[in-house]
This record gives sequence, structure tokens and C-alpha cells, in this order.
Amino acid sequence: MRALLCERPCDWDELSVQDIAEPAMITGGVRIAVQAASVSFAMSLQVAGKYQRTYPMPFVPGTEVGGVVLEVDTGVSEVQVGDNQRLRHRLRSLALARRCASGRNRDGVGCVGRCR
Repeated sequence: MRALLCERPCDWDELSVQDIAEPAMITGGVRIAVQAASVSFAMSLQVAGKYQRTYPMPFVPGTEVGGVVLEVDTGVSEVQVGDNQRLRHRLRSLALARRCASGRNRDGVGCVGRCR
């Protein structure tokens, strides 16, 4: 799949779109076909290597993602294949890629996801 990949701290214009492996399904999660994505100021700092916490390199930057559910893991009943979903980034990178795997956070509000 195609994704914007951050391989080292840099400016946004130095990132490149690359072919990477599709993310593995997360237990209790869903797979989304990304149709829209956004980034936050904090993610801009992360890409530049100036944020207080850093992701292991390489990572796919992004803050929120919207798209259509392609696949659901067993036991997931809140969403079905074909549903439109919006996911908000909490702890992991996601979004600026074609596919994203996501699961619910521990308080059940919003989602956490990864795209690697």
C-alpha cells in the first residue's frame, strides 16, 4: 500500500510516499480504507523530531482519519464492513496511508490505531 513515510526527523517537504506492507489486523479491531486524513501541530513537531515523545522510525504520520470499514475482527459488533468511520489518533501514528488498522481505547471512547 502507499503511505507518506517519515524515516528520520525532517520537514514535511522531505517526506516521501512509499510502498509499505499493509498493517496487520489488531485483535478486536477494524481495517479502514482511508479516504481523508489530517495532521495536528503536535504531529508536525513529531515529524521534525521536536516533540517530547518520539515514535520509532520509520512511522506514518497522521492525527485523524476517515474512511470505510473493510474488515472487522471477530467479536467486534459496533461497526460492520461498509460503515463510514472516523478515528482519532491517541498514542500511535496513522492516517497518511491507504489502509489503517484500529482498535478501541480502554475507556471505549474514540479509537487508537496504527499504520506501519
